[in-house]
Amino acid sequence: MKTYFVRATKYDVYKLIEIHNKAFYEDYIKYGECPGYNRTYASMYKSVTQLFAYIIMCGNQPVGDIIFRDNHDGGFYIGSLCIIPKYQGMGLGTKALQFVFEEYSNVKKWTLKTPMDKQRNLRFYESCGFKITGHFMDGNVKVAMLENSSL
Repeated sequence: MKTYFVRATKYDVYKLIEIHNKAFYEDYIKYGECPGYNRTYASMYKSVTQLFAYIIMCGNQPVGDIIFRDNHDGGFYIGSLCIIPKYQGMGLGTKALQFVFEEYSNVKKWTLKTPMDKQRNLRFYESCGFKITGHFMDGNVKVAMLENSSL
């Protein structure tokens, strides 16, 4: 199936909330909290209108998103890269990162965070050139900070 990326608009807010709820439900159940799950309309609207937000499309189906912001220091922070579980393992996350790395080739450093115990996430990001730069506790979740400055 063809994969492509569509810049999200204010008309996509409910679609993005649905994607996040499907993608982050397991994290919510596991940790009892998850900032990506059950986002409000206002919160997602702010992400779409004030940040860079792309819907990951597989054929005609929205299957994930990548949302990031400009840190205004030469780097960007990826706040969300999520794929609905039934579409995971198909290379869509890698394609999303390749897309933003190419579209925003002037960016010298990309950062993000993910739970330390999510080994699949850590392996994925490391395979895409990210390295762990530190960790911290966010509520009851140990979170890894990752950086890719090899672009």
